[in-house]
Amino acid sequence: MANRRRRSGKKKMMRALIVLLVVLAALIAALFLYPMFLPKIDPFEYVKLEFEGDTGSGAVSVVPRDDLVGADVSKITYRLSKDSGLVQGEKIRMTAESRFYNLLVKEKEYTVDGLNEYLMDVADLSENAIMSMHEKSETQIRLILGNPEDSLSVKNELISKEPCRIWLLASDAGNILYDVYQAKFRSMNGKEKTVYLVIYYENVRTNPLNRDAFAFDSSMFKGDVFLLGNEDDSVITGYSSLKKAKEILVDSEMEGKTFTSIKLI
Repeated sequence: MANRRRRSGKKKMMRALIVLLVVLAALIAALFLYPMFLPKIDPFEYVKLEFEGDTGSGAVSVVPRDDLVGADVSKITYRLSKDSGLVQGEKIRMTAESRFYNLLVKEKEYTVDGLNEYLMDVADLSENAIMSMHEKSETQIRLILGNPEDSLSVKNELISKEPCRIWLLASDAGNILYDVYQAKFRSMNGKEKTVYLVIYYENVRTNPLNRDAFAFDSSMFKGDVFLLGNEDDSVITGYSSLKKAKEILVDSEMEGKTFTSIKLI
């Protein structure tokens, strides 16, 4: 009787072990075979990376592409190795996971591109960027010259004004760009007076994907205050000669910086 019970117990254990092995085999088969029946896709074909901001503090976002169909990106999990504090030209990795697709590729490397960079050479400014800068400069000049009916404005006749130089002092830490205008006024005694008006732009940035962009941190009018003639004439902020302007604005600030320029007239 006891032997019969032992044999019966062994049979039950064997059946349980067989059931367990079958279940494990089924789970293993499902784990390895199930993905084979899922739609096969390259998950990186259905999204793109959009970079924004300045180099050194750039950010990136994963954006679904609307020109492709065939996969629901909401069913795919994307992860970036880094998504902030990005530098132009830096390499970052993106991984993908999904329970709904058989992913042919699960990791891809990208190069950070399209971030704003400090302007290092004035020759890199496009014609459209220069035009945009001149428009901003002319607005500042109008504010400085003011309304002739205002007692504080320049009363002398403005004969002509035109941009004549663009100067850039640049370093890895930033830059200073000067938009220099040559302006001619008529003094009260009828004599002409040439003055150089300078608008200063700090930390000018360009974008490798949009060379027409012209971004900067701040701008202001630079110069000495002097009379356009005698005591009957108005005072103005500027420089009496191009040489003096360059000595004060450029030559005295050259240490640790590179200097590039464009001669317009």
